[in-house]
Amino acid sequence: MMGAINAIVEECSSQPEKTRGFFIRKTVLTKCMCGDSFGFHTKDALEFAGITSVTEHQLKHYIRNAKIGCCGRLTFQGRGQISGCIHIQRKVLSKELLAKLDNAFTSTQKSSAKTNSSATPMLQTKSSTVGRLIYI
Repeated sequence: MMGAINAIVEECSSQPEKTRGFFIRKTVLTKCMCGDSFGFHTKDALEFAGITSVTEHQLKHYIRNAKIGCCGRLTFQGRGQISGCIHIQRKVLSKELLAKLDNAFTSTQKSSAKTNSSATPMLQTKSSTVGRLIYI
């Protein structure tokens, strides 16, 4: 089962711009006590990685029984809060895979920031009743 998890992380690291809707590389969860974790929507991640030998149920069952993570909801960029997700403690990944994951997502954030820097800058101000965004 760890092979399936590693395959999902590998595939998401190779194409991070396509995984924003179902994969989170780093989150710190406090309600479940998993702490520093990564997470994904199970069905979407299995389909994206092309894994057919493992079902969603088998993967969730393994995560719970191995006590390396939890099953529940996660909030994804552009999709909101989604149930049917798994979050797994980052410490179960090898250092090499963890570094690859962090580097892949950090580099895409930097490149998207460069492309957005030419867009209209925003100045954020606060009112006593409502927060407003003013474009300059």
